[in-house]
Amino acid sequence: MTFFDVYVGEPSGGDDPLDWGGDPSVGNTPNAISPLFPPSGAYGGAFWVLIDKIRRGEFTGKKVDWGAWAAQVSKQQIRDFIEEHYRGNDWYTDPTLMPHLYQKKQALSAFVESLHLGAHPTARHTSETRACQSGCPGHAILVTLSLLSFRNLFT
Repeated sequence: MTFFDVYVGEPSGGDDPLDWGGDPSVGNTPNAISPLFPPSGAYGGAFWVLIDKIRRGEFTGKKVDWGAWAAQVSKQQIRDFIEEHYRGNDWYTDPTLMPHLYQKKQALSAFVESLHLGAHPTARHTSETRACQSGCPGHAILVTLSLLSFRNLFT
């Protein structure tokens, strides 16, 4: 089974906010600092939408790992991405239809609102004033990550 995840991660500490020093073939991705984007739509949902936005130049980003893409985005771009991606789907707006999906989207939206970008992407309180090491004030990283699971082959 393949998992297609999208999450918010930290910019790298180096000159390139999309290079975490790992091998681009395997392991060059940031840790998630947000809840995963809830599954939606067709196979892969937000995963393919984010890659398409990077390819079309709507988001500044690139392929960073064999199964991952990352984009440097503002808080407003994350809000817009969530709104665009889940708009019109009652599963994410009506808590009675699919309560677990509604709750996941609410948790993701609350996380995004809690971000205090401009100091450091993970600063959640105004008392945190660490500067973003990579010179990217006001930005976070949206990451797509494709993971293959082989557990069913060996059980």
